[in-house]
Amino acid sequence: MNKSKALIRTIIIDDEKPSRDTLVVYLKEYCQSLEIIAECKSIKEAYKAINEYKPQLVFLDIEMPRGTGFDLLRRFTKIEFSIIFVTAFSEYASMAFRYAAIDYLLKPVKVAELIEAVKRVQEKIASRSFQNLKALLENLENSSGNNKKLVIPNQKEPVKNFV
Repeated sequence: MNKSKALIRTIIIDDEKPSRDTLVVYLKEYCQSLEIIAECKSIKEAYKAINEYKPQLVFLDIEMPRGTGFDLLRRFTKIEFSIIFVTAFSEYASMAFRYAAIDYLLKPVKVAELIEAVKRVQEKIASRSFQNLKALLENLENSSGNNKKLVIPNQKEPVKNFV
């Protein structure tokens, strides 16, 4: 695995341990650009883990005891992570895309579909990084000697502003 590239911080949320375990095996084997930072079996656990670890990607089951994946998402005023739904229920697909889901994978997960979904997440993250770099270069080129605010994101902490 190439350690020079930053790994995509990932949380898996599914109430069924065999489903979580299978997904972990697939991700470690076929999607080595991901770092699994937490596994959660409930909405309550997931909410806490997302707030604590600030993932870039969440694999989210829909039907869980005491709520759905959508109930979890409604608890956030702003969703700042990519979402790949992994569920046995096809009827929620249209609702999933209202939450800007990257993909909607049906169980049992097909490895080829999983790999494609993760590639889309990588492209989204790379595109966002490119836009940040482009804005930085434009600020530097258009500098008129006035102090400008420079926004520098960092992988482990929220965005910081420097003047």
